[in-house]
Amino acid sequence: MASYKKPRKINIVSLALLLAFLSGAYLVIQYGPAYWRQYKVKEILDEVANKCRGNRVFDDDKINNLEEKAEKKIHAMGVEDGGLRVRIDISSREAHVSATYREVVHHWLVKKVSTMNFTPEIVRAHLGSF
Repeated sequence: MASYKKPRKINIVSLALLLAFLSGAYLVIQYGPAYWRQYKVKEILDEVANKCRGNRVFDDDKINNLEEKAEKKIHAMGVEDGGLRVRIDISSREAHVSATYREVVHHWLVKKVSTMNFTPEIVRAHLGSF
């Protein structure tokens, strides 16, 4: 009868799995909050697009007011970019709402900074009644 050696508790496969798990956890912890904020920014833009949906006549003051309110909401949510810009473009049939901002990620173990540029967009078609 053949006898086999008992496998070691720590081997190359278990080390590779541990390294993969730790790398994934690091990426989620570092970059996850930035992508979560982008998701929340899209929700705010969706609200703005819905406000534009029922109205066919918008003057520049009303559009600027909506843009400023959206920017304040986004800043209050945690986006710290001073260059944040919300833009609303309304044509005869659709509203195009977008935001442009940056997220800066500071890495723990190395003195490195990653800058991520986000430009979420929402388009609502069929404005008003035709």
